[in-house]
Amino acid sequence: MSFTSVFHVKEHILDGSHIREFPRALSRSQDDVLKLAVKEYIPKDNPNPKPGDVTIIGAHANGFPKV
Repeated sequence: MSFTSVFHVKEHILDGSHIREFPRALSRSQDDVLKLAVKEYIPKDNPNPKPGDVTIIGAHANGFPKV
């Protein structure tokens, strides 16, 4: 069973935060705006949520340890 058989999937792209205090953190200009990609999973059996329903937001990232 795939996610698309159980959920309607909507993709959103939002402007992210500007990089501060990290020279050369972006490949081009330091003033470039980062983008955040988010997927919204709406259950097909509950397309109109009501007060009290639970929303779960998950994110993945690529982090580097600070030494």
